[in-house]
Amino acid sequence: INLSSNSTTKGVAVTADVVQTDTKSGIDISNCKWILNTTSTEIGTNESSYTNTFVNSTETINLSSSDAGIYYLHVLTVDYAGNSKETISSAITVSNQVPTITASLASKTTNSITVSVTGQDNDGDNLTATLYTKTSSGSYVASGTASIAGGSGTQSITASSLSDYTDYTYYVALTDNTETVQTTADTVRTYCPGTGCTATYCEGTTTTSESCTTCGGDGNVDATCTRCNGKGGRYVCYACKGKGWLYASAEIDFDSKVTCGACGGAGSGSEYDDWVSCSGCSGTGKIANSATCSTCSGSGSVSKVTAGCSHGNSSSHYYCTAHSYNGSSSEHCEHGKNSQHDN
Repeated sequence: INLSSNSTTKGVAVTADVVQTDTKSGIDISNCKWILNTTSTEIGTNESSYTNTFVNSTETINLSSSDAGIYYLHVLTVDYAGNSKETISSAITVSNQVPTITASLASKTTNSITVSVTGQDNDGDNLTATLYTKTSSGSYVASGTASIAGGSGTQSITASSLSDYTDYTYYVALTDNTETVQTTADTVRTYCPGTGCTATYCEGTTTTSESCTTCGGDGNVDATCTRCNGKGGRYVCYACKGKGWLYASAEIDFDSKVTCGACGGAGSGSEYDDWVSCSGCSGTGKIANSATCSTCSGSGSVSKVTAGCSHGNSSSHYYCTAHSYNGSSSEHCEHGKNSQHDN
């Protein structure tokens, strides 16, 4: 037995050159038989164990299987004297062919996406396609299946009960129950439902939060210093150091005081004045973070209203570039669109 190859795939044949000889009585070819199976040991010389016959003592036969596995050719040779002999070939490995898949987005609504899937399997196996979806914060879940009979065809799979105006990442897995392949992941956004639309376009607005510029986001502001009333300090008389009086004589007489002539008892206001920074505010006139910010009421953030739709659109809903059209969710354009436009 001489095999053309020791490996093949399902449904693809290898050839076996079988030469049977007998130098005495000769080969009784009418009683010679063969069978291909997964048994590596002898099955015996009982003719009922063999299902196929020969025409010639030297013959080329085709060997194939629709199932993956390791196979052996068993040949039963019989001569005219009634002698029988079994010969077993080397192993033939039959492998499963990997299917191929292509998929693309076919359509979408506010709560569903439909994907068109094309599968091909050269073994002719029945195929099962499964659509998997997830949001950016979730995990993949099986959202729909479709069967492709006979190993070739195109089917649609719909993932329903989705959230509106939400990004969904999806891929499709295809299996012949032995091998599984899948597409690369892609992302699609479901339609916006048009909440807040007028008859012609959406006038919704987007409200976001941003840091309060008055307090810088910490909720507090600097209060006016009460010691200096926000002046940061005061001028004091150089002569009396702001006391408004002087000692009457050089003798130490703490009871003898006279009004300071330099400031007239005011403590400041003369050419001898000297500026003294306020110790309460270090000369700034403000006490840091000592009052609640009135702009944000101490929250540190304020609401900001931006133009556009409350669903995230930067402009009107369903804008059609073909007709410069801003349509509501119930209307559509004339160039073949029979459902909502994208933002």
